[in-house]
Amino acid sequence: MGREVILMENISNAINMSFRVDKGLKKQADELFRNLGMNTSVAINMFLTQCVREQQIPFTISMQSKEPSKQLKEALKELLNGLKEGIETANLYSSDWFAKATDAELNLEREKVRLAYCASGDNFSEAGRLQNLLWRFDKEMSKRAWGDEIPHAPSTHREHGWYLPNYD
Repeated sequence: MGREVILMENISNAINMSFRVDKGLKKQADELFRNLGMNTSVAINMFLTQCVREQQIPFTISMQSKEPSKQLKEALKELLNGLKEGIETANLYSSDWFAKATDAELNLEREKVRLAYCASGDNFSEAGRLQNLLWRFDKEMSKRAWGDEIPHAPSTHREHGWYLPNYD
C-alpha cells in the first residue's frame, strides 16, 4: 500500500515546532548534522518524512540491556531519597502530631526547625517550606496560649521571642 508523502514545497508551508531537548544532546546533534552538510531542522524534516513514508519509526526501539544505566539508577535513588524524606517530614509534623505533642515537644521540635531554617542559606524552596512549618508551630503554640480567646493583636514569634504590638 503506497502512501503519498507530502514534501514541503516552499517555506510558506512551514510551521514552527517547539520541544525540549537536553543542551548537551542538541550540541552533539548540531555538530553531527553540520558535519553531514545539513542543519538540525533539515535532519528533523528527514526523520518525519521517513516516519510518514514507512508508517513507523525508522529504527528499532529496544532496551540494549536489561540493566538500567548508572545515570538512571542515580536519578531514581535521588528521587526515592527525596520522597522518603518528604514522607518522614510530613508524618513527623502531621496535624495529628501537633494535636498530640506536649508543649515541651513543640518547643524542642520548633527549635530544630528554626535552626534548619537559619541554616538553609540560598536554598529558597527549603527556606519557604521551613518558614511555613514555623508558622504552623506558632499557630499551635498561640492556640494553646490563648485558647478560644482572641488577643488584642496577633502574636508572632520572631527569632528572639514572642512579640505583641505595643499601643501605648
